[in-house]
Amino acid sequence: MNVLNGRDGIVTSARKFLHVSTEYRLARISRAVKMRAILFAVIVAHAESLQYNNNRHFLMIHGSGMSGAAFLSSPTERGARNFLNGVPLRADHSTGLVPANWQYAALDARTDDGTWFGDGFKGLDKAVATVEAVLASRPEVAGIVGHEQGGTVAAVVAARAALGEGPRPLAFAIICGASMPTAKPYTELLQRLRSAEVSIPTLHTLSNTGTLAATGEELAACFGSGAEILWHEQGNAMPDKSWWRRTDAFPDRATGLKRYVDQYEIGKLFVQLGYKDSDDAKEQMARVR
Repeated sequence: MNVLNGRDGIVTSARKFLHVSTEYRLARISRAVKMRAILFAVIVAHAESLQYNNNRHFLMIHGSGMSGAAFLSSPTERGARNFLNGVPLRADHSTGLVPANWQYAALDARTDDGTWFGDGFKGLDKAVATVEAVLASRPEVAGIVGHEQGGTVAAVVAARAALGEGPRPLAFAIICGASMPTAKPYTELLQRLRSAEVSIPTLHTLSNTGTLAATGEELAACFGSGAEILWHEQGNAMPDKSWWRRTDAFPDRATGLKRYVDQYEIGKLFVQLGYKDSDDAKEQMARVR
């Protein structure tokens, strides 16, 4: 009996211990689950904030013979893939010295031949209105990037923004292989911009092996002290991925960042690279490396 009673006592004590131990473990698990849920909610909220509330977005405007989707993915001379490969896409973005990754989307002309306007720049006004409508509805878009016909559209939109005639200000415009509009009212618009004391940071990418270098330089001159020129060897195409390094991260400088960052490097402050401030051109109207 004593042995049985002893075993009963041991079993009872063991059961009580297991009961208390299980409750303790369950309590710890519950707290851990709650903490993970809270942490997950914070991460999601932070990610959503970065995704929708920061201004690190730019709008792509394709050239003739393209669609918006093809423009982003094509490695041909009409596509933007090689250009976009230069934009950093870092896993450690939004941490410390590394800003959030740039986000981008492309507009589509929705025409049979992929053009924004016809001979004599007929239809350019509608293209400009299309871009400005998107800018009005998407305040997170800081800048625009256009190629060929899309570059001409971007130049007109940027000029109107600089003069206060667009829906809102822009932080920058990148104008690739674009021709100077030669029809009214665009010639008058650009002349007014050239005579004004206002401007907008613009990067004009041109090539001596292309056919638009002369008119492209004339277009850049309309933007005065805010314009920078990147010369490259890709003809009428957009520059390759080296453009980011060669322009010292132009979009970052134009939007007020203080330090150079690319895919692999966290570099010097822009003031250490020779800029008076984050959006000051190192060499006005000329940039060759």
